[in-house]
Amino acid sequence: MGLPPGEVSARTSRLATWVFIVPALTGYVRLPGGANVVLPVSELGLGLLLLLVLGVIVKGPVRLRALATIAATVVVLFGLFVAYTLAWPHLRGWAFAEPAPHLALAAVVSCCTAVAYALLFYREDVFIDVFWKAAIGAIVTAVAAYVMNELAGSGWLVHRQYGTPRLQGLLSEPSAWAPFVSALLLLALARRRRLWVGFFLLAAVLTKSPTVLLSTVGSLAAWYVLIRRRSTTRYAMLAGLLVAGTIAVNWLKGIDIYRPLSSSLVDQFVVRLASGVHAVTSGGVTGRNDRFTSTQAVIDEMALRGWLWTGIGPGSEGYILGSTGLLPNALPVYVMASFGILGVIVLMGMLVRTIIRLRTRASLGLFLAFIIASMINSAGGWEFYKFVIVAVVVAGIPARSAVRFESRGVVTSMSSSPVRA
Repeated sequence: MGLPPGEVSARTSRLATWVFIVPALTGYVRLPGGANVVLPVSELGLGLLLLLVLGVIVKGPVRLRALATIAATVVVLFGLFVAYTLAWPHLRGWAFAEPAPHLALAAVVSCCTAVAYALLFYREDVFIDVFWKAAIGAIVTAVAAYVMNELAGSGWLVHRQYGTPRLQGLLSEPSAWAPFVSALLLLALARRRRLWVGFFLLAAVLTKSPTVLLSTVGSLAAWYVLIRRRSTTRYAMLAGLLVAGTIAVNWLKGIDIYRPLSSSLVDQFVVRLASGVHAVTSGGVTGRNDRFTSTQAVIDEMALRGWLWTGIGPGSEGYILGSTGLLPNALPVYVMASFGILGVIVLMGMLVRTIIRLRTRASLGLFLAFIIASMINSAGGWEFYKFVIVAVVVAGIPARSAVRFESRGVVTSMSSSPVRA
C-alpha cells in the first residue's frame, strides 16, 4: 500500500527523529578533573537533519501547505534578523555591546530546521518511541557513571561543583535533566511502568538540582490537571495546588539560608531552593537565584535603553553577556531580550494554544515537560528549545499516526488497535 501524497515513510521518519533527538542528549563529557568538553554533535545533527530536509524537498512530493509554512518561517525569521541588524545603528544609543550575528544566525537556522522536521518527518508514535529509547539510554548511562563514581571515584560524567556528586551524564549540567526526567516520568506514568517511574524519580533526586525538582513537580501537577475531563475536578486541583504552593513558599521563606551547605539532599534541594525563594521575594537583596538575577538584569537593561517593548533582535544573548556578564536563563527571558514584551506575549499565547490543542494526545506529557522547563531553565540552549518549537508546530497540524491519550489510561493509535498505556 502506497504512502499518502506528501508523507514520508515510517523508516525515514524514524531516522530523522533519531537525528533530531540524540544530539540533545549527548553534547558534553565531564572529565574527572571537572572540565566540561563540548562535543560537536549539535552541529553534526543539524547538518544531517538539513540534508534529510533538502532530500525530501528535492525528491518530493511535499505537501504544498508544509512547503509554504517552511518557506514562510525562513522568510520571517531571516527577515527579522536582517531588520534588527539594519535597525541596530539607530537603536544602540550609547550601548558599548551589541547582538552577536553568529548567535542570531544559529538561532534562526535551529528554528527553521525544527519547523521543517515537525512538518516533514514528525509522527507522534515514532517520536514518542525514539524519545523513550534515546532518553532512557542517556539516563541509564548517567546513573551508571554516578554509581561508578560512588564505588571507585571515577569522576567521569559526574558534576562535583558543589562539593557533592550530581547526576550529569552527557548533558551540559545537572539542571539540563529537567525536561528529560519530567518527560520520561510522565510517559512512564501514562504507560503504567512503575519500575521506570521509581528509576526516574531516583535520577531526579541524584541531580540534586532545585530546577529539576521544580520542573518535575510542575510538570506532574500540570499534567494531572490537564488530563482530567471534568472542569470541576480541574478547578479543585488548581485550588489545591495554589494552597499547597503558598504553604510551601512560606515554609521555604522561614529556612535559614546562611548556614554552610553540606552534601546532604536536604541542603542541596531544600536550602538552595529556599535561597532562590528568598532572592525572588526580597528582590535580590537576600538569597541567591541566578535565574531571577538574569531575568532582572535583562528587564533593567531593556528598560534603561528603551528596548523593553521591541527587544534588540536575535543574538541578544551576545549583547546581554557583554553588558551584564549574564546570559538569559529561560526561553521567555531570551525572547524578552530579542523581541521585547510583544515577543513574550506572542510566545505565551502560542504556548497556551499548544497545550490546549495537545491535551488529548499521548505526546502531551512529553511536550508539556519541555514547555514548563523552558520557563525556568536554558541548559542545553536550542537543543532544548527545539522541542518546544516542534510542540508549537505539531499542535497546529492534524496528527499523523497520532496516538491519543484518554484519562482512563488507554492509548489509541489511528493505525492499530487500542493498547494499554
